[in-house]
Amino acid sequence: MVFSSATLWFVSIACVPLSVTLFLCSLKQKKIWLNMVTLVFVFIACGLIIIQQYEDYAHFTDCIRQGFNYNAFSEECSLGL
Repeated sequence: MVFSSATLWFVSIACVPLSVTLFLCSLKQKKIWLNMVTLVFVFIACGLIIIQQYEDYAHFTDCIRQGFNYNAFSEECSLGL
């Protein structure tokens, strides 16, 4: 993978407000092509967020099925005592 999960998470979270702001500015200027571009970026960023949430959930359920405790802050499985 080219980017780490934390970097990709930050990029996808930061992309949404920037795209929405750009979208509102393009509405003010009445530029249709810029509206379309910003909407595409919003959908891509939202898709990345959904994919990352699913991957985190899949890792969480794998840890639980194997009998480990899942530490959400470090994203690792460990034996709970």
